[in-house]
Amino acid sequence: MKRNYIYFLGVVVCMFTLFTICSCSDNIDMLSNKKVTNQKHLQKMKQLCAQYGWVQIEGVSQEEIDNFLLSEDYEKTKDFFELMKTGGETIDLTNISQIPQQIDSLTRAGGKKLTYVLHGQHKSQVASSTTEMVVRYNREELDVSNTKVSSNPACTWTPNPTSTFYFRNNRCDITVTGRVKWGFVRRDMTMKAYMLLRPNSEVVSEGKITSFRG
Repeated sequence: MKRNYIYFLGVVVCMFTLFTICSCSDNIDMLSNKKVTNQKHLQKMKQLCAQYGWVQIEGVSQEEIDNFLLSEDYEKTKDFFELMKTGGETIDLTNISQIPQQIDSLTRAGGKKLTYVLHGQHKSQVASSTTEMVVRYNREELDVSNTKVSSNPACTWTPNPTSTFYFRNNRCDITVTGRVKWGFVRRDMTMKAYMLLRPNSEVVSEGKITSFRG
């Protein structure tokens, strides 16, 4: 009887040991498969960044950058990068009901400048961006006071300093360069716009941001 009990106990111990070994092996396999999957996804995301001209920002550890890229969806990221590269479809916002108010009303060429706000809207299938440019102008010249960008996915826009732009035949073409930061990666971008004045007047007849692209 005692011998049978010891035998039974030995069998139970062996079965428990075997079960534990199998469970550990399964967990190791799962962790190993997840690691391989993560590495493949990370490699694809890095290749995507390189393909579209996005580089890592300075002052951030490689681990933080890798974790950020691992958390992002490949297809959505690709569509966002494509929007930033090509500018997507630009919606025409030149509509009299959407023309912003001029802040200063009394001015003459060469004197006090008027303030005007130009807008742009750019979209693709799953991504979009809205741009804004505040300018001060008279009939001769124009300065860019401020630019803004809001996008989905969210990014941060930092413009470079701009010089004075000049009107030719009542038209002024405007180019602002800068940098967009998305998470822990960035790329250079260019915002282009134009503004038309009525002949011999400081009244804006047309104006908009035509593109925002890398």
